[in-house]
Amino acid sequence: MFLILTSEFFKVLKEIFNTRMVTKNESLHFKGRRGMT
Repeated sequence: MFLILTSEFFKVLKEIFNTRMVTKNESLHFKGRRGMT
């Protein structure tokens, strides 16, 4: 039971981390493109 709980928790944590990284990268990319034009 505990193992399943931790695996689910880590799955959710990874999802949050991935979305955070994507938004950060997107904002950086957007800034870079705006600076170029």
